[in-house]
Amino acid sequence: MSALERMKAQQSAQSVDLASNSSASELEQLQPAAGGLRDSGKVCSLTSAGAMNNEATLEFGAPPMQDFLASRLIKIQNTSFSNDWNRVLNQTVSPSAIDRRIRRLDAQQAQLEAVNSWVNKQINYVADRKLFNRADHWAGAQVTLALGMGDCEDIAIAKMQMLAALGFRRDDMFLTIAKDTLRRSDHALLVVKVDGRYLLLDNTTDELLDGAQAHAYRPILSFSTNRSWIHGF
Repeated sequence: MSALERMKAQQSAQSVDLASNSSASELEQLQPAAGGLRDSGKVCSLTSAGAMNNEATLEFGAPPMQDFLASRLIKIQNTSFSNDWNRVLNQTVSPSAIDRRIRRLDAQQAQLEAVNSWVNKQINYVADRKLFNRADHWAGAQVTLALGMGDCEDIAIAKMQMLAALGFRRDDMFLTIAKDTLRRSDHALLVVKVDGRYLLLDNTTDELLDGAQAHAYRPILSFSTNRSWIHGF
């Protein structure tokens, strides 16, 4: 059984745990929302997607802080990706590294669209095994932009750090690891909260996607600042 398969098995078991420890109002199941097919893009595979560490604990008793991708966020303490996330979460990129046409935009949604499209075009997808000679390596924006190459989580992290340089709150950005049920592969994408809405920045399309819908993704883990979650359904 792979690390990701163990993660999914634990996620399913914890959803049962949540049901047995929650009030009736907390038991409402969220069904994946209908989402349109995404444009054809590069398949990304997280070969050792982060299973929760054995000591990880769920925190019950409070409503979820956020909800997106037709799921509920359930806070956890640690995952096997925690070290990777802690290494990149506070990394920065200089605003001068961002195209001047993007810096001149005022509206946040226009900036999101421009960053998403620009990074998708500038960064060629290359698997970690070929680029870094290891199964998984999370690179910050400076490395990814300098190389002009990266895999799906590197691309999502580059977008996150570029948006932070443009003034977006890091608390409003989520690196999400999901199962792409269309391509039957693991994937990573960036979710950004703007004016109370969640928007998806994905390397499979230059279009911003509505984060309230599943879009054939089954989210597994999300990270933002010093927090991490699994997704319940």
